[in-house]
Amino acid sequence: MAQAIVSARAAQPFGSVASVVAVNGVAEVRLQQLFTAAKTGGYVGATCSGNPSPESGQRERGPQRRQ
Repeated sequence: MAQAIVSARAAQPFGSVASVVAVNGVAEVRLQQLFTAAKTGGYVGATCSGNPSPESGQRERGPQRRQ
């Protein structure tokens, strides 16, 4: 992925975060990193795919934050 970012930058400067995310593979890798961190932190279950669970009809929920 790093090489893809370097190659894209060599072709044209990045004008926004969106232009970095548009590089092939960047968004997919970042989403996987976020999912892994959320799962490790207990905010989503192992079966979470971002869709409601067919068994419960609801999304999985992680621990509630205290205010």
